[in-house]
Amino acid sequence: MTRAVVEPTDTPARPAPRSRRRMPLPVAAGFAAAAGLLSLLAFPPLSWWWILPVAVALFTLAVHGQRVRVGALLGAAYGVAFFPAVLFWVRVVGFDAWAVLGLIEALYVAGMGALLAVVFRLPWWPLWSACLWVGQEFVRSRFPLGGFGWGRLAFGETSS
Repeated sequence: MTRAVVEPTDTPARPAPRSRRRMPLPVAAGFAAAAGLLSLLAFPPLSWWWILPVAVALFTLAVHGQRVRVGALLGAAYGVAFFPAVLFWVRVVGFDAWAVLGLIEALYVAGMGALLAVVFRLPWWPLWSACLWVGQEFVRSRFPLGGFGWGRLAFGETSS
């Protein structure tokens, strides 16, 4: 006597799990730094406003699927490539002020990179990642001591 195994037909099939492939760290770091440098092209003297969405997409691609610490490192790579160059005029005050300000501003993007690595796991992650960009710029523009909002993405879009 054999037994037949009967499976219920009304059970929904499980969707295939999404691939969680991560970009290798050297490639992701290169993408993040390139995104920071591309962001510079949106600011004067070139004012290529159309390149900024490409730079943000490149940074997002680099951080997507990464762990939190790697996301922070990639955010720092973007910030270190972007802020010292966009804040070149601070060198008039002093080289040390320019270097410290560039690093402090890069820390905000590093924090955002860490949080981006978390929100990519959520539904509607594009919305949450946009909220993180806006939130990072909001906090950077107000803290500490009234903040320093130089280099916001919107400032690169004035020629559009």
